Amino acid sequence: MTSSAILVAVDELVRLFTAAEGGDWAEDYGDSARIAEIVDSLGDEVPAKLDGIGFVVDRLKAESLQLREWEKELATKRHVHERAVERLKLTASALLTGSREAGLFLDRKSGKVKVGRDHGAVRSHWLVTTDALVGPEDVTLWPETWTTTKTSPSKSAGLKAIQADGVIPDGFDVVTREGWRSR
Repeated sequence: MTSSAILVAVDELVRLFTAAEGGDWAEDYGDSARIAEIVDSLGDEVPAKLDGIGFVVDRLKAESLQLREWEKELATKRHVHERAVERLKLTASALLTGSREAGLFLDRKSGKVKVGRDHGAVRSHWLVTTDALVGPEDVTLWPETWTTTKTSPSKSAGLKAIQADGVIPDGFDVVTREGWRSR
């Protein structure tokens, strides 16, 4: 199978899967005939088709890993921007605090510092006072009424328990699946 054929198959499959994103694979891919055509194009015999699928999967995994690296880079850039915003907000607050202490830009009605159009600014700027609770990092030191508990299912813990004692509670089932692997 040529590299060009692999790339064409990858691009077409990604386009089809992206179009049906968010749905159930088996139910929502109305283009299953097109997917079958793509798989057929990967080779004439079963071993060749399986190799072709393996090559396409390898390419998709590589692209997925590259996207993950780009996500990390974007997250780093986002964090830098967020820190810059916080730093600039602190600088603006310091400017307003200094202006208030110097008696500059005080609003005649409220007596609070406010810089606006009448001072040559394009936007209005003022200080806001907010309250925030600060407490110990250890949540056990907080009053129980001030805490929340999030309960979420653990399929791995449930499967281990069922495999250990063989008892499957009502409403649950163990589904055995076969899946393809390749090296």
